[in-house]
Amino acid sequence: DSTNGGDRDLKRASVYGIAQIARYAPNSTLSSVAFQILPNLMSIVTDAESAEEEENTYLVEITVSALASMFLFNDAPYGTFDGVDKSSLLKKFLHVLPICQDYDEAKVCHDKLCDLIESGAVSMTAEAPALMRIVGQIFADVEDGEEVASTATCSRL
Repeated sequence: DSTNGGDRDLKRASVYGIAQIARYAPNSTLSSVAFQILPNLMSIVTDAESAEEEENTYLVEITVSALASMFLFNDAPYGTFDGVDKSSLLKKFLHVLPICQDYDEAKVCHDKLCDLIESGAVSMTAEAPALMRIVGQIFADVEDGEEVASTATCSRL
């Protein structure tokens, strides 16, 4: 419920927790509420993007990470559920990348982006402009000492 409004820190912690549960807990953990969570997470991204406040960057990044962890990544526990517009989720994910506020989330998301590209879930041709922007910024951030991608991920990119 804290994703519906209220305290910003509680919202951030809740969204971060959802991402961690989606990644590391048994698939059944969120299965009864996954589709209730989806519109709340989508509204966080949409509302924060329309506000375009710098302070919302972290919240948007971890929200997109949570959405991708639940529904988009190759190992997403709910990636095969009907009724999820994966094309829309992918566009939001690519729009927000690269992740820069939380190095741990950045490393996960950038590595999983490589997985999506290698599996063909992301079309290199169709998404070339977005991918060039993302990869270029990741490399620039790494060059500046930011730990947004592992050495292995940089090699894959």
